[in-house]
Amino acid sequence: MNQITPGWSRRRSAGHSNVNVGRRSRRKQILGIFSVLLALMLLVACGSRSAANENELVVGHLAHLTGADAGPYGLPYRNGLDMGVEAVNASGVLGDVELVVNTKDVGSEVPSAVTQYSQFRNEDISVFVSPSSTPIRMALQPYVESDDVMLFSSTVGSKDAEAVRGVYVLNDGSTPDTNFGMRLGGQQQTNRAVVVTDGDNPAFKSLATSFKTGYEEAGGQIADQVSISASDSDFAPVVTKIRASRPNLVLISSLSETAGNLITQMAQSGGFDDVLFAGVTSWQKQVFQTAGPAATGSEYAVYWAADPEGDFEKSFTAKYGETPNSFAASGYQAAWLIAAAASLATENGDPLDGKTLSEYMPEVAKTDIIAQHGIYPEWQLRENGTASFAGAAVEFASDGTSDVVK
Repeated sequence: MNQITPGWSRRRSAGHSNVNVGRRSRRKQILGIFSVLLALMLLVACGSRSAANENELVVGHLAHLTGADAGPYGLPYRNGLDMGVEAVNASGVLGDVELVVNTKDVGSEVPSAVTQYSQFRNEDISVFVSPSSTPIRMALQPYVESDDVMLFSSTVGSKDAEAVRGVYVLNDGSTPDTNFGMRLGGQQQTNRAVVVTDGDNPAFKSLATSFKTGYEEAGGQIADQVSISASDSDFAPVVTKIRASRPNLVLISSLSETAGNLITQMAQSGGFDDVLFAGVTSWQKQVFQTAGPAATGSEYAVYWAADPEGDFEKSFTAKYGETPNSFAASGYQAAWLIAAAASLATENGDPLDGKTLSEYMPEVAKTDIIAQHGIYPEWQLRENGTASFAGAAVEFASDGTSDVVK
């Protein structure tokens, strides 16, 4: 067997080692140059994005463009919000900063809302708006609080609600319905009521309670209280129970379509000719669209009543071909509330993020921006983050439009 001398082996190994070291050194140099170039490219790209972001305040819109809440709440809110953002940017109140809305449809469903919120957070968005749906707001509240961001929700709140850091509830769930109840409870022709409530949704329970508070305070009598479900379609047993109480007022606290179905079946059943059908602030035009002429003369509380001569109302009607409802107004108002908070932050050199804007919210109601551009009369913000305002009452005319009740 041939033997290889150890000396030759060491010399050959050493030679190969020097070659490999040289190659590795050149590869390291090339990789190093590439890494530096890549880092510079990323730095330039990040710098460009940062410069753009400094001139934008991006709002995440958890929209209800499909599903049960779309027609009466989500679509009008979207339209009002878009008009509000356009008005804010055209006014120049934010200087070089542009208000931008990033919209994701949650389909009126809680799981989808949570998913879309998480996606917005991955995009580093910290200011959020959302129309109706108390279950969605309640599902998001823990995330908003733990993430230290801000959410404007056009659901219902009251003076007794527990405050949640960063969450602002823009619809007064007590005052408008309480005032509506006081007016009807104080009239002899509507002083005996049956209150029908969608028991599946806590918001409808709250609205009914607010109505009853004012109604009984004014001297009205609650003859009976009936619980229904939004999934119900045959209300025959409910109609029988209501008729047996001989009311002169039936107050329905539910979704618009549900109320319309119940009114239709009461009218078809008969015995309600001298009874006023009425609703809480959840009612919208879909009540009449569902019930038709049977809903003519029905009255309901609203957060906000359109002024035919108002600039917002005329612009909205010209653009969308219909009178704005209170959720369109809420979307418009939300844009100006964000702008007012951002203006205060800018004046003090603070960043335009959800945490900072939330800290300025207690001062927003007193700003010149809201005084000049806000469309809710006497709008205030309670210490618990819920809005307060008087509201109004309207009734359905024979063509389905809503007229303010004087």
